[in-house]
Amino acid sequence: MATNPPLKTHHLLKPTFVSSLFLILLLLNPACYAYNVLYSGQSLGPGEYLVEGFYLFIMQKDCNLVLYESTEPLWASNTAGSALNCSCHLDKYGNLKIETSDSNTLWESKSGSVFSSHFVLVLQKDRNLVIYGGNVWSTSTEINPNGEEGSGVISAISMADNKTVPEVSRV
Repeated sequence: MATNPPLKTHHLLKPTFVSSLFLILLLLNPACYAYNVLYSGQSLGPGEYLVEGFYLFIMQKDCNLVLYESTEPLWASNTAGSALNCSCHLDKYGNLKIETSDSNTLWESKSGSVFSSHFVLVLQKDRNLVIYGGNVWSTSTEINPNGEEGSGVISAISMADNKTVPEVSRV
């Protein structure tokens, strides 16, 4: 009596299994995501956060924006109870804002530039929260869309000279 050879199902499943495993690892790989970064144009909604090690920067559901080390608050916007459904938004000028659902500003960093650019808010490993990016100095020698040169006026923005930077609220 002739017997059929056993089916080699591992050859049929291998490509599907490998591609599925690759997809899962790709989606779950922390190197693919920056959990400690908020880019200009992005927001943190109620309950959303940035995290770096033991540090958590969260837009709480009570509209308070808080930086925690484990369970200890280190800094807060002191906007708790001011509204409902607030979000924290980094705008294209580098200004970090807490806005209500009807776009009223409850708090802002007033750290914005006069230039629209790409900014990034980073929760660093040293627990400092910093906004980076944008044009901080220019010779104004660019060519505008009409093909004309800029004004030639040298302009500079220095965070040290920015008088509108608010005092940090310690909790």
